[in-house]
Amino acid sequence: MTTRTVAAIVLALAVAGLLMQPAGPTPDPVAPDVPDVPAGPLSLVGAFVGADPRADALAFAALAGELAGGLREDGKPAWPDGSPRQPVITSGVALERVRHAASNGYCRGVTIGERCPEVRDRVRAYLDSTVGKSGKPFDDGTRAAWVAALEEVSRAATEAAKAATR
Repeated sequence: MTTRTVAAIVLALAVAGLLMQPAGPTPDPVAPDVPDVPAGPLSLVGAFVGADPRADALAFAALAGELAGGLREDGKPAWPDGSPRQPVITSGVALERVRHAASNGYCRGVTIGERCPEVRDRVRAYLDSTVGKSGKPFDDGTRAAWVAALEEVSRAATEAAKAATR
């Protein structure tokens, strides 16, 4: 994956963030557009606070889900045409840089963690306990663990969005 590909991923996340912004006043939802999700090891229910906790939870779920998908895709050994490729995200340090850039672009410079410190603290504790704090190079097992952890964060944020509409 090239720098252009990473830039494209970050741009796609930014565009997704723009598309997720409501066009006008948010109607009182009954939550048909938020899927039911099974319980998991992380709960973010009640951690999203502020003017629109549901929107923040959905944005956070999308961001974590896209990071998981991008990390999974980045680890594939070949392009769809079969030509070989080298991963761009090869360490915990590189993942943190991409996550930080995506979060700042996606949230327009104000991270959800700043608005919702309980979300930040719960996610940090979950990630520290499941994938650790190492900035070391990734192997296939480490990459898979990060993908699973980010998918769990996305699932938990989706669960919080569903709860925020009740």
